[in-house]
Amino acid sequence: MIFMSQWIYFQFMMEDMHMRGSDRTRREHAFHGDDDAITVDDLWEAWFESDERAWTTEQVLNWIVNEVNLPMYADRITELKIDGTVLPRLAVHNSTFMTNQLGIKSSVHRQKLRLNALDVVLFGHRDPSSKGKDIALALLLLLLTSVLILYAKQRRRARLQVTELSQKLKELKNMENEFDSVQKKWHEERSKRSTSDGGVSQVEVDNLRVQLEEAERRLEENGVGGVP
Repeated sequence: MIFMSQWIYFQFMMEDMHMRGSDRTRREHAFHGDDDAITVDDLWEAWFESDERAWTTEQVLNWIVNEVNLPMYADRITELKIDGTVLPRLAVHNSTFMTNQLGIKSSVHRQKLRLNALDVVLFGHRDPSSKGKDIALALLLLLLTSVLILYAKQRRRARLQVTELSQKLKELKNMENEFDSVQKKWHEERSKRSTSDGGVSQVEVDNLRVQLEEAERRLEENGVGGVP
């Protein structure tokens, strides 16, 4: 059965493409060369066992009208009762079948039908609804990627802010310690001055006062107790 179908297929290929036996051999060799992984016979057997080959005329008509978008040839498809077994003939380049039998005069329409038929024969039919799902999935993936990138940027920015804040707090702590040290020294010197007779010069007292005022000013400028 498979052999007979192959013979019929190669017959119309030679008819449509004007191929002799040597031409067929040459083109098959050019197609797959010395690659033993896949041959023309393998492709044909895969097509022979496919669901698309069992398409009815109604299924072919629905495919041409709604997916290939060539409704103007619907009547001719119905009249000729074209089913799935004819799809390889539609996939043949420079096929006279489309011109003479289907009456497709437009080269654009022939090319469009041929490419769609070739896609079905080689890769099988793909449900149009699955394309919508693929698009939705791609958009969802794009959105998820954008969210992850935004999250990474926000996290990096937050880390920088925490580092800057920690450094700021450390500086303020050092200033506060410095202020306490100067203030303590100031009180010690005042205490010594009150208990001694000129043990501390006025110049030293003035220097301590200047240091204390400077420490207070730096603390006020850096906003001790009001760090954001």
